[in-house]
Amino acid sequence: MKTFPNTNARPVRTREPRGPAVSAEEVVFRVPFCPPLDWSSMLAFLLPRATPGVEAVEPDCYRRTMSIHGQSGCFDVTCDQTGNALNVRIFAQAPDSASIVLDRVRHIFDLDADWQKIAVRLRADKLLTPLLAAGPGLRPPGCWDGFELAVRAILGQQVTVKGATTLAGRLVNSFGKPLVPNTKPTARASHAVAGFSPRQKCWRKPTWHLLVCRGHGRRPFADWRARSPKSKSASTA
Repeated sequence: MKTFPNTNARPVRTREPRGPAVSAEEVVFRVPFCPPLDWSSMLAFLLPRATPGVEAVEPDCYRRTMSIHGQSGCFDVTCDQTGNALNVRIFAQAPDSASIVLDRVRHIFDLDADWQKIAVRLRADKLLTPLLAAGPGLRPPGCWDGFELAVRAILGQQVTVKGATTLAGRLVNSFGKPLVPNTKPTARASHAVAGFSPRQKCWRKPTWHLLVCRGHGRRPFADWRARSPKSKSASTA
């Protein structure tokens, strides 16, 4: 049994799956939260926004792939409402990836929020009181990381949620890197997000620029601001 610092999660079991090629160790954690948690509403929000090839949402389970320290893997999350905890099953090659995954799981599902304390303050508003009673445990979903969220925000400009999901799926299908053999498959989640080709249409250039800047460690859009007419006029004023 393994332990990881600063996770507030308890490892349940570890198992080495069989396979002749590169294998990934399975580790299961219980991640506690302050009840209540509206798990069904959380999954209902994530379902239409799940990136094909990266994420998959099933009736009581969230799955996704990941790449940490250059090593690919995947995990799935289910909810134990009676025990007030999420069960997180991680398949990863990097032994130190579990702590990172658990921190991000807490962020995705807003597990660090104390819903009861928040509700006490919100009930002071008469308009919010019936909404709190109708949806106990409702929490704002987070994201895997800010970069992924930024790309999704750009894809979602002037299109529907379904349209943005389709575009994200095409990006992954064209430029994603498939998981290594015997890294436990997670339903339809089987790729890691890469980037756009610079030959894409003009309105997609901001996404490509964001991806390139991240790869080279530069500040996104800094050179665009320097070349813009407004920046030039401001500097000469």
